[in-house]
Amino acid sequence: GHQTTCVLLAGRGTAPLPRHDLRSKVMIEVRLFATFREGRDKIVYLEPEQASCPADVLDHLKIPHEEVAICLINGFHSKLSDPVKDQDVLALFPPVGGG
Repeated sequence: GHQTTCVLLAGRGTAPLPRHDLRSKVMIEVRLFATFREGRDKIVYLEPEQASCPADVLDHLKIPHEEVAICLINGFHSKLSDPVKDQDVLALFPPVGGG
């Protein structure tokens, strides 16, 4: 009965993996604050292919680049040209206070 056990173990070990990969598809998490939330979701998920830097994210969301006062990648101040990659968290803030 050794063979049957091996087959079962192999099946149990390998079968769920592809499904799991699809479910935990790697995304960039974009968090919008203040006025950026108007007419948009607070958190937007983009695939890494859709955005290589924050500027791409802004274009995707139709936010003018000059409206971004603060751009954080994983909590660090960043430029709109800095690269973003899988599983990064991007936070975008407009200028705070009346313009």
